[in-house]
Amino acid sequence: MILSRLELNTNKYKTNKALINPNVFHGAIQNALSDEIYERKKSLWRIDEVYGKKYLLILSKDPFKDPKKLEDQFGSTNKKLETKDFDVFLNKLENGGEWHFHLKANPVYREIDPKKKNHPYRQCYSAEKQVEWLEKRSDTNGFKIIEVMPVKKENIRFKKSDKNTVTMISVTFEGTLKVIDKEKFINILENGLGHGKAYGMGMMSIAKIRS
Repeated sequence: MILSRLELNTNKYKTNKALINPNVFHGAIQNALSDEIYERKKSLWRIDEVYGKKYLLILSKDPFKDPKKLEDQFGSTNKKLETKDFDVFLNKLENGGEWHFHLKANPVYREIDPKKKNHPYRQCYSAEKQVEWLEKRSDTNGFKIIEVMPVKKENIRFKKSDKNTVTMISVTFEGTLKVIDKEKFINILENGLGHGKAYGMGMMSIAKIRS
């Protein structure tokens, strides 16, 4: 797996358009990963903000065929796509390890009505529901929550290329966790958690806990 990061130029029209419509980032990432129009490459991505600067963070199985496509659309002239071998980091994980984590996700639940055939997904709007959503998915995915706090919630609404409207919420979680099953946990880091992965959701990153 390859971890890539690009500092975004928020003075560009295309960057601001993509920040409003995440489908633009999704299409651009796929276009840069593959030369084939209809070929879809496995990837996760999200937008991070650090000290007032925005970054496009991407985790992909394959290297970019043409990183310049992303740099030209969303980056500054002197800023290049930075890459790291993520497998080197994954190989250091051990059961029992405790980490600080950052997750941007789309927490939802299925509304069950025995009188209806279809059971639609509903957004988790309250902080209590959001934490409950994450805790329910922790043990089955190889980690245990030590502490967690939803630190940011955004309402997202945009139109896809087929003119259908997508409405969802994104919630940013910060906290600490303990790895209880390394293989399951690595699977989550590589494949993401929850819905909306094409739109910048589901990517979890971890870092050493600072004393």
